[in-house]
Amino acid sequence: MRTMDELAISNLRILNTLPDELSSFNLVIDGKELSISGDEKYDKIFDLKELEFPIYFSFQQLLNSLRFTSFQKIDGYKTSTLIKMINQSIDKVYQIIEMMEDDENSANLQEIIDDIDDKYVILKNRYSTCSFGKIFEAFNDHLDSACGYLAQSKEYLYFPVTFSVADDVDDEEVNEEVNEETEETNPNLQYDDDIKLD
Repeated sequence: MRTMDELAISNLRILNTLPDELSSFNLVIDGKELSISGDEKYDKIFDLKELEFPIYFSFQQLLNSLRFTSFQKIDGYKTSTLIKMINQSIDKVYQIIEMMEDDENSANLQEIIDDIDDKYVILKNRYSTCSFGKIFEAFNDHLDSACGYLAQSKEYLYFPVTFSVADDVDDEEVNEEVNEETEETNPNLQYDDDIKLD
Protein backbone atom coordinates (compact mmCIF):
# COMPACT_ATOMS: atom_id res chain seq x y z
CA MET A 1 0.00 0.00 0.00
CA ARG A 2 1.33 3.41 -0.94
CA THR A 3 1.85 6.12 1.63
CA MET A 4 0.09 9.46 1.33
CA ASP A 5 3.37 11.14 0.34
CA GLU A 6 3.99 8.56 -2.40
CA LEU A 7 0.49 9.12 -3.76
CA ALA A 8 0.89 12.91 -3.68
CA ILE A 9 4.24 12.73 -5.48
CA SER A 10 2.79 10.35 -8.06
CA ASN A 11 -0.10 12.75 -8.70
CA LEU A 12 2.27 15.69 -9.22
CA ARG A 13 4.47 13.66 -11.55
CA ILE A 14 1.39 12.76 -13.62
CA LEU A 15 0.32 16.42 -13.74
CA ASN A 16 3.78 17.42 -14.95
CA THR A 17 3.73 14.84 -17.76
CA LEU A 18 0.39 15.92 -19.20
CA PRO A 19 0.63 17.23 -22.77
CA ASP A 20 -0.13 20.83 -23.68
CA GLU A 21 -3.29 19.99 -25.66
CA LEU A 22 -6.38 19.27 -23.59
CA SER A 23 -7.61 16.81 -26.20
CA SER A 24 -4.53 14.63 -25.56
CA PHE A 25 -5.17 14.22 -21.83
CA ASN A 26 -5.72 10.59 -20.83
CA LEU A 27 -6.23 11.60 -17.22
CA VAL A 28 -8.16 9.21 -14.98
CA ILE A 29 -9.42 10.67 -11.71
CA ASP A 30 -10.25 8.18 -8.97
CA GLY A 31 -10.91 10.00 -5.70
CA LYS A 32 -7.58 11.48 -4.60
CA GLU A 33 -5.56 9.48 -7.13
CA LEU A 34 -4.62 10.54 -10.64
CA SER A 35 -3.51 8.11 -13.32
CA ILE A 36 -3.04 7.94 -17.06
CA SER A 37 -5.29 5.67 -19.10
CA GLY A 38 -3.59 3.33 -21.52
CA ASP A 39 -6.85 2.76 -23.39
CA GLU A 40 -6.94 4.50 -26.78
CA LYS A 41 -10.74 4.69 -26.65
CA TYR A 42 -10.71 6.52 -23.30
CA ASP A 43 -13.35 9.28 -23.14
CA LYS A 44 -10.85 11.96 -21.97
CA ILE A 45 -13.66 14.16 -20.68
CA PHE A 46 -13.44 15.45 -17.14
CA ASP A 47 -14.50 18.62 -15.42
CA LEU A 48 -12.53 20.77 -13.02
CA LYS A 49 -14.78 19.77 -10.12
CA GLU A 50 -13.36 16.24 -10.36
CA LEU A 51 -9.83 17.62 -10.38
CA GLU A 52 -10.23 19.78 -7.26
CA PHE A 53 -9.83 17.06 -4.64
CA PRO A 54 -6.75 15.23 -6.02
CA ILE A 55 -5.03 18.57 -6.61
CA TYR A 56 -5.87 19.90 -3.17
CA PHE A 57 -4.84 16.61 -1.52
CA SER A 58 -1.53 16.31 -3.38
CA PHE A 59 -0.30 19.82 -2.75
CA GLN A 60 -1.45 19.99 0.87
CA GLN A 61 0.08 16.60 1.66
CA LEU A 62 3.48 17.58 0.31
CA LEU A 63 3.44 21.11 1.73
CA ASN A 64 2.61 19.74 5.19
CA SER A 65 5.19 16.96 4.93
CA LEU A 66 7.89 19.41 3.89
CA ARG A 67 6.93 21.72 6.72
CA PHE A 68 7.02 19.07 9.43
CA THR A 69 10.02 17.03 8.27
CA SER A 70 12.46 19.95 8.57
CA PHE A 71 13.75 19.56 5.02
CA GLN A 72 14.47 15.83 5.23
CA LYS A 73 13.99 13.58 2.22
CA ILE A 74 10.46 12.48 1.48
CA ASP A 75 10.08 9.18 -0.31
CA GLY A 76 13.68 9.49 -1.56
CA TYR A 77 13.20 13.00 -2.99
CA LYS A 78 15.30 15.91 -1.77
CA THR A 79 13.48 19.03 -0.63
CA SER A 80 14.85 21.08 -3.52
CA THR A 81 13.54 18.51 -6.02
CA LEU A 82 10.10 18.51 -4.41
CA ILE A 83 9.97 22.31 -4.40
CA LYS A 84 10.71 22.35 -8.14
CA MET A 85 8.13 19.62 -8.74
CA ILE A 86 5.48 21.59 -6.80
CA ASN A 87 6.27 24.74 -8.80
CA GLN A 88 5.97 22.92 -12.14
CA SER A 89 2.70 21.32 -11.04
CA ILE A 90 1.22 24.67 -9.99
CA ASP A 91 2.10 26.05 -13.42
CA LYS A 92 0.48 23.01 -15.07
CA VAL A 93 -2.74 23.49 -13.08
CA TYR A 94 -2.83 27.15 -14.14
CA GLN A 95 -2.50 25.97 -17.77
CA ILE A 96 -5.36 23.50 -17.32
CA ILE A 97 -7.57 26.24 -15.82
CA GLU A 98 -6.70 28.49 -18.73
CA MET A 99 -7.59 25.77 -21.26
CA MET A 100 -10.88 25.05 -19.48
CA GLU A 101 -11.89 28.60 -18.59
CA ASP A 102 -15.44 27.89 -19.82
CA ASP A 103 -15.89 25.25 -17.10
CA GLU A 104 -18.25 26.48 -14.38
CA ASN A 105 -15.85 25.27 -11.64
CA SER A 106 -12.80 27.13 -12.93
CA ALA A 107 -13.21 29.85 -10.29
CA ASN A 108 -13.18 27.27 -7.46
CA LEU A 109 -10.06 25.56 -8.75
CA GLN A 110 -8.47 28.97 -9.36
CA GLU A 111 -9.10 29.88 -5.71
CA ILE A 112 -7.62 26.58 -4.50
CA ILE A 113 -4.49 26.86 -6.64
CA ASP A 114 -4.00 30.52 -5.65
CA ASP A 115 -4.03 29.48 -1.98
CA ILE A 116 -1.60 26.65 -2.70
CA ASP A 117 0.63 29.02 -4.63
CA ASP A 118 0.74 31.41 -1.65
CA LYS A 119 1.78 28.55 0.63
CA TYR A 120 4.35 27.42 -1.92
CA VAL A 121 5.92 30.91 -1.98
CA ILE A 122 6.23 30.86 1.83
CA LEU A 123 7.82 27.39 1.73
CA LYS A 124 10.22 28.35 -1.05
CA ASN A 125 11.29 31.52 0.79
CA ARG A 126 11.75 29.56 4.00
CA TYR A 127 13.86 26.98 2.21
CA SER A 128 15.99 29.52 0.33
CA THR A 129 16.68 31.63 3.44
CA CYS A 130 17.20 28.79 5.90
CA SER A 131 20.86 27.88 5.63
CA PHE A 132 20.40 25.05 8.12
CA GLY A 133 18.09 23.26 5.70
CA LYS A 134 20.65 23.51 2.91
CA ILE A 135 23.48 22.38 5.20
CA PHE A 136 21.38 19.46 6.38
CA GLU A 137 20.53 18.44 2.81
CA ALA A 138 24.18 18.73 1.70
CA PHE A 139 25.37 16.71 4.71
CA ASN A 140 22.71 14.09 4.08
CA ASP A 141 23.77 13.78 0.42
CA HIS A 142 27.43 13.37 1.39
CA LEU A 143 26.54 10.83 4.05
CA ASP A 144 24.48 8.83 1.53
CA SER A 145 27.40 8.90 -0.91
CA ALA A 146 29.89 7.82 1.78
CA CYS A 147 27.65 4.94 2.84
CA GLY A 148 27.30 3.89 -0.79
CA TYR A 149 31.07 3.93 -1.28
CA LEU A 150 31.63 1.87 1.87
CA ALA A 151 29.04 -0.65 0.78
CA GLN A 152 30.75 -0.99 -2.62
CA SER A 153 34.23 -1.24 -1.13
CA LYS A 154 33.54 -4.19 1.15
CA GLU A 155 34.93 -6.60 -1.42
CA TYR A 156 38.22 -4.71 -1.39
CA LEU A 157 38.54 -4.10 2.34
CA TYR A 158 37.97 -7.56 3.75
CA PHE A 159 39.99 -10.51 2.55
CA PRO A 160 38.72 -13.97 3.36
CA VAL A 161 41.08 -15.94 5.58
CA THR A 162 41.81 -19.42 4.32
CA PHE A 163 43.95 -21.99 6.02
CA SER A 164 45.82 -24.68 4.19
CA VAL A 165 48.25 -27.34 5.22
CA ALA A 166 51.72 -26.70 3.96
CA ASP A 167 52.73 -29.15 1.22
CA ASP A 168 56.35 -29.40 2.27
CA VAL A 169 55.73 -30.92 5.73
CA ASP A 170 56.59 -34.61 5.87
CA ASP A 171 54.48 -36.91 7.97
CA GLU A 172 57.68 -38.42 9.36
CA GLU A 173 58.68 -35.14 11.05
CA VAL A 174 55.64 -35.22 13.30
CA ASN A 175 56.40 -36.79 16.64
CA GLU A 176 53.38 -38.82 17.69
CA GLU A 177 54.64 -40.44 20.85
CA VAL A 178 52.22 -41.67 23.44
CA ASN A 179 52.45 -39.77 26.68
CA GLU A 180 52.95 -42.31 29.46
CA GLU A 181 51.20 -40.22 32.08
CA THR A 182 48.00 -39.36 30.13
CA GLU A 183 48.19 -42.00 27.41
CA GLU A 184 47.37 -39.37 24.80
CA THR A 185 48.70 -39.38 21.30
CA ASN A 186 49.06 -35.80 20.22
CA PRO A 187 52.04 -34.30 18.46
CA ASN A 188 51.30 -30.89 19.94
CA LEU A 189 51.59 -32.06 23.52
CA GLN A 190 55.22 -32.27 24.52
CA TYR A 191 55.86 -33.25 28.10
CA ASP A 192 59.13 -33.20 29.90
CA ASP A 193 59.13 -36.05 32.39
CA ASP A 194 61.93 -34.46 34.38
CA ILE A 195 59.94 -31.37 35.40
CA LYS A 196 57.88 -31.88 38.56
CA LEU A 197 54.99 -29.66 39.44
CA ASP A 198 54.62 -28.59 43.07
